[in-house]
Amino acid sequence: MRIKNLLALSLVSALGAAPSITLAKQEFNFLLGVQGGLESRKAEVHSTYNVIAGTSTFNDTRNSVTDSGMILGALAGLQWQCDRFVYGLEGGVDFQSFEKNRSYLLTNLPTATGTVVYDRGPTFTLAGRVGWFVTPFFMPYLKAGGQYSEDEMTFVITQSGSGRPSSEKDDIYGWNIAVGVEFPALGPSTIRVEGAYNQTDNFSFEDRAGNDQGNFEYSSPRSYIARVAWVWNFGKK
Repeated sequence: MRIKNLLALSLVSALGAAPSITLAKQEFNFLLGVQGGLESRKAEVHSTYNVIAGTSTFNDTRNSVTDSGMILGALAGLQWQCDRFVYGLEGGVDFQSFEKNRSYLLTNLPTATGTVVYDRGPTFTLAGRVGWFVTPFFMPYLKAGGQYSEDEMTFVITQSGSGRPSSEKDDIYGWNIAVGVEFPALGPSTIRVEGAYNQTDNFSFEDRAGNDQGNFEYSSPRSYIARVAWVWNFGKK
C-alpha cells in the first residue's frame, strides 16, 4: 500500500512539473514584419461606347476578368496577450504589378481597336486581430479591417495606326478579412500563414475625349489572397 501511495504521489508531482499550456500571463509588445504571397483579383466589367458621338451607334460589352500574381508587403502593429488570448491592431502596405491590358472591339468601327488597364496602387490596410493559443506553439487567429488605394484606369483607342490614351485616378476604399495560424520561430519572431479576402469600391470612368465616347465600370472588385509573413515581436519574452 505504501508503494502504491508513493507511486501515486510521484505521478502527481510529475504532472505538476510538466509544461503548462494555460499561458497565464499578460504581455504588451510592438511588432514589425514582412509578407508575401499570391493574389487572384476578379471583377465584372461593363463597357458602353458611342462609336461616333451624336449618333445611336453603340458598342456594349459585359464580361468577367481575372488578374493574378505575386504581392509583397510589410506590416507593423501593437498586440496585447492576456492568458490564451491575443488582441492586436495592425497596419500594412502591399505592392503588386500584375495588371493586364484588356482588349475590346468597337464593332461598328472596324478600323478602331482599344485596350483598358486597371492599375491598382499600393494598398494600405488597417485591421484588428484576435487570436487564441490552442497550445504554446499554435495560435489560430481572425483579422478584419479596411483598406485604401489610389487606382488608375487607362484606355487607349487606336485608329488608323494612331492611339488616343485617356485615363483617370480615383481613391478606392474597401474591407478585408483574413484567417490564419501563427507559429513561433527564431527568438521572439513568429511565422504566419493566412488566407484573406477583400472587396473594394466600384471604379467608373467616363471617357469624353474625342469623338469615340463611352463609359467603363469595374464592378464588385474582389481578391483572394494566400500569404506568409515573418514577424518580429519587440520586447516579447
